[in-house]
Amino acid sequence: MSRFLPFIGRQYEDSIYGARVMILGLSHYGDPEDAYPEFTRDVIDENAYSPGNRFFTLLTNLLRLSKDAPDDTERRAAWEQVAFYNYIQDIVGITSRISPTPEMWDEARQPF
Repeated sequence: MSRFLPFIGRQYEDSIYGARVMILGLSHYGDPEDAYPEFTRDVIDENAYSPGNRFFTLLTNLLRLSKDAPDDTERRAAWEQVAFYNYIQDIVGITSRISPTPEMWDEARQPF
């Protein structure tokens, strides 16, 4: 069961990479009320398009094949080429470094 809709960039179908690229993350962290369908898309909007989140900056640089700090335009351009989906479809906990439960792993297989 998918609880969170994937983020799909506007250029995903016709990406500069010559193939569709999906970034598969592990899970979301936050409050239980964050478990709404648009949460993944909101996380991308709030974190991938501007500096400040190390995880998304590293992914942006990987997509750009660059170690230079991207500006906001470069960030947006990189993320418009890809899709992003978290495998575990539950809020795992308030902070990172909390492992998904065995039940969460079992449920995550269902969409596949």
